[in-house]
Amino acid sequence: MSAKIYRGPIQAVIFDWGGTVTDHGCEGAVQAMRSAMQESGVHPTEGDLRRRMGVAKLEQLRGLFESEAVREAWVARHGRAAEERDLSYLHERYIAFELQTSSRDLLPGVLPLHEFLRQLGVRVATTTSQPRPVLEQMIDFGRRQGFTPEASACPDDTGIGRPAPYMCYQVATRMRLHPLGACIKVGDTVADVEEGRSAGMWTIGVAETGNEMGTGLASLSQLPETERKLRAANARTRLKAAGAHFVVNTLPDCLPVFERIQQQLLRGTLAN
Repeated sequence: MSAKIYRGPIQAVIFDWGGTVTDHGCEGAVQAMRSAMQESGVHPTEGDLRRRMGVAKLEQLRGLFESEAVREAWVARHGRAAEERDLSYLHERYIAFELQTSSRDLLPGVLPLHEFLRQLGVRVATTTSQPRPVLEQMIDFGRRQGFTPEASACPDDTGIGRPAPYMCYQVATRMRLHPLGACIKVGDTVADVEEGRSAGMWTIGVAETGNEMGTGLASLSQLPETERKLRAANARTRLKAAGAHFVVNTLPDCLPVFERIQQQLLRGTLAN
C-alpha cells in the first residue's frame, strides 16, 4: 500500500539566528571569535573567521587551526601545538565575548514576517550554531522584541551541530511536525542550507544579511552599489551551490517564496 500523499499547508518555518534574524553580517559572532583568538596571541584573517560559520562554535574554532598561519602563530606564542584543552578554553572565552559584544536587535522585517506566519497559522522555531548560554540570551532578547519561536535547538542539545539535521529533528519532535518535507529551514550560511537539506526540508538561503555577504548593516549602506551587487551575487551563488531550493536577499523577500512553497505542498510536492 502506498503512503498517503500530503497535500496541506506549511507545517513550520525554522529560522537561524545570527545573520538571519539578528546580528547583520554575523559581525558580532566574528568579533567574539576574533577577540578570543587575539587574547591568546593569534590573529586570524577575516576569511579564516568566516570560513566555517554556521557549524558548532567548537568545530568552527577547530577549523581555524586548519590554517597553517594560525597553527604557526599559536606555536610561536605558546611553544606547542594547540590541544583539545586549548580549544575548550577558547570556546569558553568565545562565549564570554559573545555574551558581551553581539547585537541582539532583530533585523528589519523580522517582526512583520513573524506576524504574517502567525496569522497564517504557520509555526516558528529556530536552530543555531551558538552554545546554549548564547541561545538563551538570544531567545530572551528576541522575546522582548516580539519574536517568540515555539522551540529552539543548539549543538549542546543534540551533541552535534550543522550540517547534520539533528537540531531540526529535535525541534520537529518537540513540536510534533510531520512531514518534514512540509517544513522550511531559513538561514544565511552554507551550513544552514546543508542542515535543511539533510533534514528533508524546503531550504531558503538569505544572502545580504548574513555571513556570506559578511557586512554589518551600517557598512552595507555605505558600500558602492556595484560592490554591493557583486557581493550579493557571490553570496547567492554560494548558497545556491550548497543546495538551497531558493535564495533571497533579505528575510522579507521570503514572503513570495513561502507562497510558492505553499502551492507546491497543496499539489502534493514535498521538499526533495
